[in-house]
Amino acid sequence: MITSNALFLISAPFNITCLREAIIDFKLDEIEVIIYIEGQSKNTNQIVRKIKELKRKAKTKVTYLDYDEVKGKDLKKRINQYSSILNSIRNKSYSYLFFSDFRTQWQKDFVETLRNDETFLIDDGAITLAFMKYHMPSKTYFSIPNYGTVERRKEAEKIKTEEGICSKPLDNIKVYTIFHHTRDFKGELKKNNLTHLRKSFSSLDEEAAIIIGAKIVQRGFMTLELYDKLTKKIISNCKKEKVYYIPHRGQPEEYVDYILSNNPELILLKTSEPVEDWLSKQVTPPSSIHGYASTAFYIINLSFPQIRLYCYKPLDVTLNDFNLPGKFGSTLYTNSDAALLTYDEMPKEVSKIEMNI
Repeated sequence: MITSNALFLISAPFNITCLREAIIDFKLDEIEVIIYIEGQSKNTNQIVRKIKELKRKAKTKVTYLDYDEVKGKDLKKRINQYSSILNSIRNKSYSYLFFSDFRTQWQKDFVETLRNDETFLIDDGAITLAFMKYHMPSKTYFSIPNYGTVERRKEAEKIKTEEGICSKPLDNIKVYTIFHHTRDFKGELKKNNLTHLRKSFSSLDEEAAIIIGAKIVQRGFMTLELYDKLTKKIISNCKKEKVYYIPHRGQPEEYVDYILSNNPELILLKTSEPVEDWLSKQVTPPSSIHGYASTAFYIINLSFPQIRLYCYKPLDVTLNDFNLPGKFGSTLYTNSDAALLTYDEMPKEVSKIEMNI
């Protein structure tokens, strides 16, 4: 019997949610998963937990690449960490190749070296929208900024040539995505409807709301003081007896402590899993969710449409600050372009609220 198999390149928990749906939609019998982690971070812990839950769904082989093992090491060791895996599978035949981040060099190297005719980008959050709008029309699938010196880039090219890593762009990459409502798409798309995650609740807790934390202070997009000020405005808009705060997994604990101490009415919702996974296990979840432009709004709207969603637009003054840090992985759009696109493309069911200070 002919089996359908796939290779997945993974770096975030939601990638695995999409992977699980792909097993259904692409009728996959066997999968190989290569996962980039960073030590014992919250991101890593969520990935490992979700992978363990996944293994019953298809015959699965998992390989972890830990950035902490090569952090601070020379360029050859950093490249060899993944090139050794790439060289061990380059002659394998996969029905599909799914990658999850067009902004990372290691995934670019895998995609352009393996050159699978059925290559799909799967969602790594709402950044897929920027890929569809800014990368797909010109078929410029990777446009990673040049980091480091000219000498370092030449050294990297030399090492990759020795390792047989290809840097020739692909002619066609498809997208497997939950963002299939978008207006600005010029390419081949396969819908991901998250059917395995969908759930209907018999009732909601009308006296409770959730505020989703955002990873924007530590990225240099906003001061902690301004984030706290805006959080207070969101709390006042919730109008609920119980307002829970779920930190983003990338928010440092000291930032979370600052927000909680300044807003004693907030209740810390401790969960070691993504908000959508937590919601899927609830009997009577909070009736509304509030926060900044986040992938969670797209996921929850698709999977739990009973829950009311309120998305707050970034302030114009903060959008200017979004472009002060370096670009995160693409030369084709700015950080503020990506933030606004995430907000502007929200499904019609999501209430959009403009903030002021």
